[in-house]
Amino acid sequence: MRPDKQGLYELFERQERYTVPLYQRRYVWSQDRQWEPLWSDIRSRAEAVIEGGRIRPHFLGAIVLSPVRTFGRELHAKEVIDGQQRLTTFQLFLAAFRDISRDADPDLHAELVNLTDNSVGRKREEERFKVWPTRFDQPAFQRVLLSGDPQDVSSWVNGLRDSFTHVPRVALAYLYFHHQLREWFEGNGREGMNRLEALYEALRRHLQVVTIDLEEDDDPQVIFETLNARGERLLPSDLVRNHIFSRAAREESDVQRLYDTYWAEFDRENGFWRKEVQRGRLKRENLSWFLQHLLTFKLGEDIGEAHLFDAFKRWWSGSYANGRTEEGLQELQRQGEAYRRLAEPDASSRLGVLARRLDSLDISTLHPLLMYLLTDAGTDNHQLEMILADLESFVVRRFVVGLNSKNYNRLFVTLIQSLRDQGGAPHPLVRSFLNAGEGDSVRWPGDAEFRQSFLYDPAYLRLRPRGVATVLEALDVHLTTGKQEKLLLADRPSVEHVLPRKWHDNWSPPMAREGVADPEAWRNRILHSFGNLTLLTKSLNSSVSNASYEVKRPRIAQQSALRLNVFFQDQNSWDEDVIESRGLSLFEVAQQVWPHPGEFRAEPGRSLAAFVSPDTAVRQAAGLVADILPPGLTVSTSREGFRIHHSGWPKRLHYAVRTVDEDERIRVALYNTLPDADSRKEIAASAMQDLKPLVELDFSEQELLFGRDEWWVWLTVMFEAETSADRLVTALLHLIGVTSPRISQLLGTAVPTPRDAARPALDLATQALLERLPKGYTLNRDNIRENRHYRKVYCSKWPRSIHLELLDGSVEGILLVSFHDETGRKHPAKERMWGAYREVHHLAVEHFREFEVRSGSFNGSGDWQWLDVRVPIETAPEAVAEVMLRLLHLVEPVVTGALRGSEHQEGEPSHEVS
Repeated sequence: MRPDKQGLYELFERQERYTVPLYQRRYVWSQDRQWEPLWSDIRSRAEAVIEGGRIRPHFLGAIVLSPVRTFGRELHAKEVIDGQQRLTTFQLFLAAFRDISRDADPDLHAELVNLTDNSVGRKREEERFKVWPTRFDQPAFQRVLLSGDPQDVSSWVNGLRDSFTHVPRVALAYLYFHHQLREWFEGNGREGMNRLEALYEALRRHLQVVTIDLEEDDDPQVIFETLNARGERLLPSDLVRNHIFSRAAREESDVQRLYDTYWAEFDRENGFWRKEVQRGRLKRENLSWFLQHLLTFKLGEDIGEAHLFDAFKRWWSGSYANGRTEEGLQELQRQGEAYRRLAEPDASSRLGVLARRLDSLDISTLHPLLMYLLTDAGTDNHQLEMILADLESFVVRRFVVGLNSKNYNRLFVTLIQSLRDQGGAPHPLVRSFLNAGEGDSVRWPGDAEFRQSFLYDPAYLRLRPRGVATVLEALDVHLTTGKQEKLLLADRPSVEHVLPRKWHDNWSPPMAREGVADPEAWRNRILHSFGNLTLLTKSLNSSVSNASYEVKRPRIAQQSALRLNVFFQDQNSWDEDVIESRGLSLFEVAQQVWPHPGEFRAEPGRSLAAFVSPDTAVRQAAGLVADILPPGLTVSTSREGFRIHHSGWPKRLHYAVRTVDEDERIRVALYNTLPDADSRKEIAASAMQDLKPLVELDFSEQELLFGRDEWWVWLTVMFEAETSADRLVTALLHLIGVTSPRISQLLGTAVPTPRDAARPALDLATQALLERLPKGYTLNRDNIRENRHYRKVYCSKWPRSIHLELLDGSVEGILLVSFHDETGRKHPAKERMWGAYREVHHLAVEHFREFEVRSGSFNGSGDWQWLDVRVPIETAPEAVAEVMLRLLHLVEPVVTGALRGSEHQEGEPSHEVS
């Protein structure tokens, strides 16, 4: 590189062209960020000339140039690698200065013409321009530079505005500088002429740039990317375009043909790809979203915008290097068509229905998976439609139940990798993957949970009107057609509360209901549920919307285009009971629209890893090792691979074979995740450190990692992604053989903590309870897998904040059989639950006379309540389970009545306590 300092005048006085590569971005500088500061800098130097005295040159930035090979009589040219926005702006300023000086000073005008025009002679027309911008800006730039008349340019711009046509920024920049110059010069008599001369003098002597000329060995693209942080920062999509076509130029491809054939549509001003789209909190161009989704499924990684360009370079160099640019552009075009099918959905297709509903729910994290299914999976239409139906059921059920979507990125990237490993996307594999998820971040809610939320949750408040409208519209489509193949409504309908939010003036107060502590609070909650909501193609005015049911009913029933509203033609009254009844009817339709496949059951002899493992070799190793493990060792699967557990060790000390998202390599490892309070953690950690040299010796050809953080201690042997399953199994067994004898020996001397001593009692009681849980109750298996000191029991009729628990109270020599109400103070049911809690306490004290019963709040404020039945730790597991069942039967009618307002009569057979 050869840097050189030049005056602005000197930069343009030569007969020379500065050409901007066609693949660089269009002109984007703006008045407040660039034009005003530039004019301020130029004017201040001109005013300094007028004032006299010593003037320090002002630096206006740097330009990076690369020589262009010219032939014969072609004008000498340089390609602009960096600084094209600045160069273009200089020319627009000089053109404005040139045109304003035409009448005031013809000699000065001639000098300035020399700074904007090359003498053409027999050369090509475009060679007359000192700067030749990108193809997007060439027509407008040419018109402005050749016009010479600001009135003509202004009339043209006004015409574009009147016809709602894009106004080029080059025209706006020219008009801005012309306006500023005219105000500065005109109306000042002789002083105006002095200012003309002073500005010209400033251009000649006091305004400078640094030009950096690249030499033959310099890589223009690398330098361009390095300098991107300067000036108006480029979008990742701009960097992608520059990267593709700079490579094409180095390969001596026909860059213009490739650009016009494959990329020009991506750059079309005001076209689809340059339209900004809001997703969540982010607003970006369609092109940027498309590239992010494409790279996510191509690389099998969750790609963020900050890393988009680096990810693209990795993908492009790995797939389309060595002269394959056109093939890569064809793939971008093919994938772009798939993205447009999602972004501009056809409402008559199953894919379009799903895409529109995802957009309504503001969920775009399925797009990489959907693009993969449309382009790379080889899935036939029948299989694809079944997959789309399951994906919609998974997403909508989670949405209605209130489970968030923050883990969808990783979940669906894992699914893509699993499908890619299988060489396709059969519907049963996708369904099994979705149905295998455990935990709130990935599970597919079943019918009981879906029903509870659908009937009683305040959907309008939690899901917002747009989400409610999406659900109700889907139900209406199904009621009308019996299918989910198309959308019937062209416009988004409005959501109407049948029982209005402002009901006090025109509706009777709610009737007292047994089991409902506050009937008005119950009404204010259930009026936001689906049973009280409907869709209207034409909104009611506020006077009708808040009117009595007798006034509203005919107005709603008239909108018979919606099958949802046929219900109101014969329904003559409306209260909480009717709301609940209609909610149940709508739920039965929702079950058909978004069916659930039922509980997952792996095929005999088939590991769950076959569905969820991201790595084929790891999956195969899991199958191999299960048949050859020595006695006392067991295998369990995880999303990242599988684990080996030693019967004499705590579960948090185990071996694993796994892959992780940020690294394609495979880890064969010993992990220690015991809590700090467990004395065995440091014993095992010390043993692992002592064993590190032995492991290094045996695995001398592999990278070995030993370390610890706040939670984990690890001893890991790293293997490349292509390592075979046989080799992984051999390595795992060898690691076990080297490390397990010493650790087992040391752990034999450890004194278990009281909590660990009680864990077998907790586990045995849990097992006894599992065998006797009545229908509608589930035990949180995550607690077992994570080796928690508690086991939560959920009732399908209750929110999960209200539940029962088995807890380890071994410090006091007991197990706790507990009832927890963890609803917050602002929860609509809280006041009723306070009453229910007091009733539960009274019943428990009377019923469990053989045990101590305690109760209280978690934080002293009364927000969360607990009640414990304290059972001696030596109690038989079956007897502990019996205590839980007795408490369960005691609590269920009281809590359910409080939550749902259902009538509760003591002595019902289903509620008897043995």
